[in-house]
Parts: sequence; C-alpha cells; structure tokens
Amino acid sequence: MRYTACSPRNPRGFTLTELMFVVVMVIAITLLAFPNLRTFGARDQDVSVATFFTHEFNRVKSQAQRRTRAYVVSFRQMNRNLPSGRVEIREAQGTSCAEVAANVNARSRVIAAYGVGDDESELEQVPGLRTNFVGLSGWVPPGGNIGNPLVADLTLCARVDGSLMRIDGNAVTPVNGQTQLLVQRFQTEQGPTNGPPRRVRFDFAQPARLVLEAI
Repeated sequence: MRYTACSPRNPRGFTLTELMFVVVMVIAITLLAFPNLRTFGARDQDVSVATFFTHEFNRVKSQAQRRTRAYVVSFRQMNRNLPSGRVEIREAQGTSCAEVAANVNARSRVIAAYGVGDDESELEQVPGLRTNFVGLSGWVPPGGNIGNPLVADLTLCARVDGSLMRIDGNAVTPVNGQTQLLVQRFQTEQGPTNGPPRRVRFDFAQPARLVLEAI
C-alpha cells in the first residue's frame, strides 16, 4: 500500500489594505451609531431621577417624624430650556419650620445635596446614574398651569407630625392641594426637551408620588 504525502497548506493572511478597510468601517459605524446610543442610554434617566427624588423625599418625611425635628428640601437652579437642577436637604435644629425660614443657615445644616444636568459635576450625583440629559424644568403650585411652570426655587419643610409646609422667604404656608415638581429629559446637554416631563407630586399629609402618565 502506498501513502501519498500531502503538503501542508500555506494559509493566506489579511493584507494591510484589508485590515485598514475593516478599521475604517468599524469607525464609521461607531460614529453613525453614537448619537442613537447616547439617546437610548438617556431614555429612562428622567424616570430614574424622578423616582429617586420621590423616595428620598418620603425618606426625609419619615425621618422628621422619627427624629422629631423639621427637615427642609430645596429644589433650585431650575431651567426650562437646559438640563439643570440642584436638590438640597437640610436638618433643622428644632421642630419649627418658621424658625428655619427666619434664618436657614443658623437654624439648620445641610445633610445632602444632589445635582442633575450641568450641576451634577460639583455636587453628589444621583446614585448609580448619569444625569447629564435630565433637569428640573420647574414646578407647579396647586391650581397652576403645568404648561407654564415656575422656575423660582421651591422649598418644602417636613414637620414632625408628617405635614408639609412651603417656605417662601420668611413666609411659611401649608401645602394645600398638589404641588408638582417637573423632571425633564433633554435631547442633549444643550437642549431641547425630549418628551413630556415626569412629575413628582407633593401633598400636605400624603407621601410624595411619582406621576408617569403624559400631561
């Protein structure tokens, strides 16, 4: 019996031109897909941020009752056109919201501060999230027009009995009806808005509630 030796094949590798072509194609596809990937990644940021602030606010209200002292939550640096926002939580020395309103720096201390949008770099970020496409676009008082929200600071004070007051300068008034905070998603860090805002509702004696349905 005779055996015929087979010569091993000499596999042909890729040429430099072929490798460069593949690299160029990968770069082109990445550049085309990058804007969509950023939008997809930011798609649910507004829901996550609104959910976090809802839970954080309810935690603060519960803590006010447990520790028998007032807590103040301020929503600041709101902007309808750009992602921006700051949330500051203060613990009062006593039980009175009026005393805090009279001298907030002397009668309370900051225990947490969160930034979203262009304010996230200088403050503590919302845990587990990048919020550069999300901002606080305003708030709506009871009976107000949700299509024309206020952008002035919103300061709420949780009392030891579980009720909620609004601080406006030195004035302290009960939150009668529903006060709504708007959490808005933006297409880019320079705007414009992307879809309807998510709403966090605050009531006088009820826990804060997240509202997801369209306006």
